[in-house]
Amino acid sequence: MLLSAAACGDDTPPVGDAARGRKVALFKCTFCHYVENTGGMIAPPLLKCIALADGQVRDYEKRVADLKASNPKAYEAEKLAIEAVLAQQDHERRLELWLGEYLRDTKFDNPMTKMGNVLLSPQEKVDVIAWIMSKRPAE
Repeated sequence: MLLSAAACGDDTPPVGDAARGRKVALFKCTFCHYVENTGGMIAPPLLKCIALADGQVRDYEKRVADLKASNPKAYEAEKLAIEAVLAQQDHERRLELWLGEYLRDTKFDNPMTKMGNVLLSPQEKVDVIAWIMSKRPAE
């Protein structure tokens, strides 16, 4: 009999796999985004989105200040998630946290975003994050 760690009560989060994340991205993101020479043109190419996200997270303090000033209700609704991202000082870890929140709810820190939520299992989410992290711009 095979038991998963979760079945044994292990709360260890799943580990992301970039290769699996690539497959998920090609399947679920290409309806709107252009990814690896395939996909839609409704949204910006995914590599451009990754670079934009990297930049936004670098200056996250400003993004949060702007949200507090322009939409305090939206900030209060997601305060715990936003503050957790803000608290992380390591840029790579901050980006991973932000991606996790963004893939949970694309409007969590930008209620005006046009991107809709994508239904991902917890494993798919960490896999996609691992793939995105492998594609982000070099430091």
